[in-house]
Amino acid sequence: MADPIAIGVVAGIITIAASATIYLRLRFPTIGSDLKFIKLIAGVMLENKKFGKKSYTIIDLFMDSVDKHPNKTLLLDENGSVTYEEVDHLSSKFAHYVREEGTLKLKDVAAVLMYNSPVFCWTCLGLGKLGITGALLNFNLRSDALLHCIKVSKARVIICENDPAFIDALTEIDSGLKDLGVSIWVIGKETADHPKTPLMKNITWDLQSQPIHRPSRHLRDGLKLDDIAVYIYTSGTTGLPKPARISWSKLHKGSYIMTIYDKGPDNVVYTPLPMYHSAGYIISFMCVIRIGMTLAMRKKFSVRYFWDDVRKFKATIIQYIGETCRYLLDAPQNPNDGVYDHTVSLAIGNGLRECIWNEFQTRFNIERIGEFYGATEGNLLTFNLDGKVGSCGQVSEFMRMVAGTLEIVECDFETSEPIRNSKGMCTLLAPGQAGLVINQITPKTPVDGYVASKEVNEKKMIRNVKKQGDVYFNFGDLLFMDKEGYLYFKDRIGDTFRWKGENVATTEVDNVLTDFDGVNIANTYGVEVGENEGRAGMSCVVLKFDFNEDVWKQLYSHVTDKLPIYACPKFLRYVKEMPVTGTFKHCKVQLLKEGFNPENVKDPLYYFDQKAKSYKLLDSPAYESIMSGEIRL
Repeated sequence: MADPIAIGVVAGIITIAASATIYLRLRFPTIGSDLKFIKLIAGVMLENKKFGKKSYTIIDLFMDSVDKHPNKTLLLDENGSVTYEEVDHLSSKFAHYVREEGTLKLKDVAAVLMYNSPVFCWTCLGLGKLGITGALLNFNLRSDALLHCIKVSKARVIICENDPAFIDALTEIDSGLKDLGVSIWVIGKETADHPKTPLMKNITWDLQSQPIHRPSRHLRDGLKLDDIAVYIYTSGTTGLPKPARISWSKLHKGSYIMTIYDKGPDNVVYTPLPMYHSAGYIISFMCVIRIGMTLAMRKKFSVRYFWDDVRKFKATIIQYIGETCRYLLDAPQNPNDGVYDHTVSLAIGNGLRECIWNEFQTRFNIERIGEFYGATEGNLLTFNLDGKVGSCGQVSEFMRMVAGTLEIVECDFETSEPIRNSKGMCTLLAPGQAGLVINQITPKTPVDGYVASKEVNEKKMIRNVKKQGDVYFNFGDLLFMDKEGYLYFKDRIGDTFRWKGENVATTEVDNVLTDFDGVNIANTYGVEVGENEGRAGMSCVVLKFDFNEDVWKQLYSHVTDKLPIYACPKFLRYVKEMPVTGTFKHCKVQLLKEGFNPENVKDPLYYFDQKAKSYKLLDSPAYESIMSGEIRL
């Protein structure tokens, strides 16, 4: 007969355990998913630690995927498909050429200037097999901005796709490249009708003669996980684009993002987003090669071909940024809308506005939206795992107790600085109040920073937040958190705004404008334009003389030559004297409030007219045409 005391003890333990479980679920409703997330992150950290001891990187994980399924398709584009084994062979050929050529060695830097393509992918993997850092150049950049990005990365070689636009862009800065001692390797079929400079050499035939076996991994001996894998450029807070240091450790951690959404190797990820950005490079490419998925791509985003590509490639996951969702919704209705013959189960990205969330999900029959929040150079990612409309992630009370690194603090919108209390600490905001989002910098949440001066990197840090000596990364964004821990993006602050999916640094635009002979002072900021995502550039300018029609055309030509089209100011406000604060800083808050409506602004206004290739007077009819979408910016 069973011992009644023992039975009672067991029953008591079961009762206590059940009660504890009920309490925890009532106290922390998300504890199930929280523990699952913690388990995943712990696995990543353990694997990262193991790799650190062996100098392993995500390149080794890619080769593991090759060995598991060599004949599986890795890459798809409009030109065809490439298997894991073929990409492995092509990247090895490139790595052997790099070794034979002799210019680059372990931890050196090579700049990569290419559209999305299989060539881009195997080029970067080939560099990785030798432990060489890739500086991923924004293919929209031209002139001084492009030269700056190459110079600051200390790249010894530029690896360029044989495309006329890229050849012209590099030819334009040839003298600057010569001064830097940079050589240019051009990959692709050579054409006699497009002249090249003496710095350029086509290496296509040299690659074909190389062996396909993998270079010895001992060539990467000495490589550490905190060494730089790639530079991804961001405008940061001010000035020209800055290369954010992306370590091998960060690449490895980022490659788990699809795993967080329970996506395995049977998936096909479709990305039309540029791979020079972290969204395309890390969230699609790195996740795909670690998990063993297939990556489908298009060299540039196209509304016209988007859904055709999705169906053609049988994509199960699509990538977006908020702007692309808006563009797809702006397209004419299709009879297949809502019953799309596609296999998409997840749309993953950031910037999807709450006001179009349901419409986008319903019209295109998207099963799940995976909105997230983060920054290329930041130390935090949050994920919307349960489809909460409008939310960019959740940091539950339980997770805050365990990690406790994210904070939302009160800030001065005029200076973008946190507001301090009487003790000199930051003012932490309660749920529901919008404020500056920051995340503590610790050994487990490091920040690699920019390739820039100490002063520039320091601007992204906030010290003495909760106690003396602590330090937090400043994301420069306004978010608010509700009582359940759901986060909602509100706006960007400071000297950077986002337009057409790209960050624009106001200082860079100001410098280009004042480089024009007729502009004396410029003050740039971002303004909302109707239902468009992000903010369009607007510059308040003091002119040296009154402009006639020809000078406005010259200014248009000047800014389009010096800036990517998304960074060109879409509106100009002509003032006789620049409004300044009491400390002689340019006023922006009032200018932002007044916007570009000629009914509210007494100063002359001009808009960026792409048809006329000039700045044209912005009157009420033009304003209405812009707001209705008849005039596109």
